Parts: sequence; C-alpha cells; structure tokens
Amino acid sequence: MTIDELIQEFPECERIKREDIAECITKAMAEEKFYQEAADKIWKKAHELYPHYEGRYDENNAEQNAYRSFFVYNYATGSLSRFDEWRKTFETEFIVQHGYVHTFEESCQMAADEWTRMIFGNHIQNNGDRSENGCIAMMLGTLVKDKASSGIGDDTVEKFRKLCKEYYLGGCIYEDEKYGKMKIEPYSDYGPNDALGSLLEQAGVPHDRIGSITPWKTGIYINKRDNSVCVRGYQTERYL
Repeated sequence: MTIDELIQEFPECERIKREDIAECITKAMAEEKFYQEAADKIWKKAHELYPHYEGRYDENNAEQNAYRSFFVYNYATGSLSRFDEWRKTFETEFIVQHGYVHTFEESCQMAADEWTRMIFGNHIQNNGDRSENGCIAMMLGTLVKDKASSGIGDDTVEKFRKLCKEYYLGGCIYEDEKYGKMKIEPYSDYGPNDALGSLLEQAGVPHDRIGSITPWKTGIYINKRDNSVCVRGYQTERYL
C-alpha cells in the first residue's frame, strides 16, 4: 500500500479532513523508527485537530457521540473506533515497509542489558509524585538503591544479565510451585515482581538487597510485531 492509498483510507470526518493530516501521516511513515511512535504521532495530531469534548459524557449529545464514534472503542458492540480501525491498517503497513527493528535474540539481549544497567548502575528512582514529600521519598529511595547495589561483584552482575536474556528468550515463562507455569514479564513496582526477584536471587544478589535494588514503576517488554523493546516507567515509554 502506498502512502497516498493510506491517506485516502483515512476516515475523515467533519473535524478532520484528509488534507489536514496527510503531512503528518507522510512524515510518520518516513521519519519514525518504531510503529508505536509513528502511530502515536498521528494520534496526537488527530487530537489536536479534534480535541476531546469538555465535561461528562452525555449519551444524548450528538457532538459527543460523534467524537466517541471517531476515537473511542465501543464496549457495547466490541468494535473499534473509526480512527483505531485505520490506525491498525497504518501500523500493519508500517511494519511491512520497515520490517523488524531487531532480531528476537537482539531484543532479548537489549532487555537484559537495560535491566542490568538500571539495577546495578546509577538510576534515579521515580514514582511520579512531584509533591515535596514525594521528591524526598524518591531521593531517599535512590540512596537506598545505590547502597543496595554497591559492592555487588561483576560475576553476579553478568550472571543476572545472562539469566535475564535467557528468560526473555524463553518467552518470560515463570514457574510457580502452587500455580505452575505462567507468563510473567519482569516488572518492578517498589520492588521486583516474582519473575524479576527470582532472576536476581538466582544470580546471587543477597536476599536482603533484592527488594531495594530495582527501579521503581518499571517494566521492559518485547513487542513481537517488530521486536522493538519498550521500557515503561511511570507514565513514560521509550523504545530501544
């Protein structure tokens, strides 16, 4: 599908005409590396042109219903919005034209490297609380993390890196004595989830440090559609 065909398929409405968004679609396809960021760029432009209505939803308000028909998933019918239907087409075509950004093994290595860097290197703890008390908590959390990661030997660090890569290569399958095997991607809230904690324990990180050493509100996920690596923090996403 050409870029002109994608533009012609865009579901224009009274507030967004194809010519209004054609340049954004063209640049997103040509300039972005990751399909998620390309699609998000178009989403942001569309919402600039067609802002969200003010106030609470009124099912009898025709203007609000028009907005929802264009942008919002319909839970009653299980159908995507007109914009999201087109966005799926755009994402598929972006991947067709750009291909995978990494091999799967490369992505697993990158995920392991990033966890290793954030856990054993310098990392500022962030839970999104910008109040005075929140900033103090983040500062103290960072000091505790730095103390927990200090003195851990290179052998332990490299063993964690290896185990982490193998865990991603295996599809992030975690085995629990009670519930058996299940998919659990490594994640850290204010401490590691079972999967991440187990990897740290297997690597030889002292048990009393495991709960303090991981980055807050952080997960790393591999997108199988293009093998991009997404690092999610508190209300943030970045792609590798």
